Amino acid sequence: MNLKRSSYVVYGVSLPINTLIIKIHWLFTEKSGDL
Repeated sequence: MNLKRSSYVVYGVSLPINTLIIKIHWLFTEKSGDL
């Protein structure tokens, strides 16, 4: 039960981080495209 809860916490934390990385990567590709 404890292991399952910790896995949910890891998923809940990694999901926003992944979206943040994707947004930052998208911003950099957009800026390099403008140059």
